[in-house]
Amino acid sequence: MAAAAGGAASRRGPGARLAWPLRLGTTVPLSLGAPAGGSGALPGPVGPGSQRRTRRHRTIFSEEQLQALEALFVQNQYPDVSTRERLAGRICLREERVEVWFKNRRAKWRHQKRASASARLLPGVKKSSKGSC
Repeated sequence: MAAAAGGAASRRGPGARLAWPLRLGTTVPLSLGAPAGGSGALPGPVGPGSQRRTRRHRTIFSEEQLQALEALFVQNQYPDVSTRERLAGRICLREERVEVWFKNRRAKWRHQKRASASARLLPGVKKSSKGSC
């Protein structure tokens, strides 16, 4: 009861003692109100303000950039910031793009590793399932 009293005491305004009607009264008008853009339409799945963020363009790597990135990946899957900065300067990319490339490449490597491991296990699983029954 002390927790309920503490929660009600922290709210200001009429109806502070009843938590559930107060929540309904304050959230319904806000969710049905006009978006910040002033169009009068209901807000879509984009969120508050209904202003879409523009997406960053997809980086298209040249063959030389990919070769340099792959060569470093073979040596080190987790290059530090200074190594990424040196590579980025050498291949004319921003360090952030190099960082994201390595993150995506590690994900691809893990996916390939799992796929090859499951391919090796499948023949063994079939043999063991016949013997266990």
